[in-house]
Amino acid sequence: MKQFTVSGINQLSFKTSIEKLLFDFSKRKPSIHENIECVSYHIPKTAGTSLRLSLDHAYHANSVYGAYKESGAKELSRGDNIWLPNKTKVIHGHFKTHGNHYQYFPNAKHIVWVRDPIERAWSLLGHLLAVKPNTPHFNLLKSRYIDKGILNKAKLFQCVVKDVELSTPFFVYHSYFKQISIDKFNFVGSMHNMNKDFTRLSDVLGKTLIVENQNRRTSAKDLPAEAKRLEKFFANEYEIVASYLNK
Repeated sequence: MKQFTVSGINQLSFKTSIEKLLFDFSKRKPSIHENIECVSYHIPKTAGTSLRLSLDHAYHANSVYGAYKESGAKELSRGDNIWLPNKTKVIHGHFKTHGNHYQYFPNAKHIVWVRDPIERAWSLLGHLLAVKPNTPHFNLLKSRYIDKGILNKAKLFQCVVKDVELSTPFFVYHSYFKQISIDKFNFVGSMHNMNKDFTRLSDVLGKTLIVENQNRRTSAKDLPAEAKRLEKFFANEYEIVASYLNK
């Protein structure tokens, strides 16, 4: 049954929605999804939108399931299984690694993209300032700094990186790769080497993937000197991904 996707959110047909409701109601958890060919971990601000569009073209959108906040990301992150439409070949979304994923998706290739930690964090701040989401995290950022007149992005970045309550989303690699080490992945791509790495990924998946550059808010040339000087705060992040960046 056809599954439509818009902005990474699954819009299911009426029949498929009923199937999901019945699954949720019965709490039936299938042990494995043998048809899943690829599990794609979308770390925020690491080419996830571009990859999603490329996967949609390669597998067709109705075969790619977006696992986000309201569609399975929380469950997958804590190691629970989720319902999937029968035609699903790829799972892509903001979920963290978990050892159970090997059990649920025994035939899948596990892939992920990474980005320079400071550049990723700087881009995330830009996203928060542009979107202004009504979330506890942004509201705390607003009340603690923006409402007090700290409006310069570079100054805000310094404040956030040093603020224990606000900095967690800016340091994510440790938590994303806590259960499955990055060196266990079938593919690790770098945002800084996208054309070459998309060719590598095409070989890994046996599909022709076309680079779809979307939603990139910043690049290294946009980073101010003040942000670059905070590298010591990202030491643990660089330890995990530095060898994969190929900058």
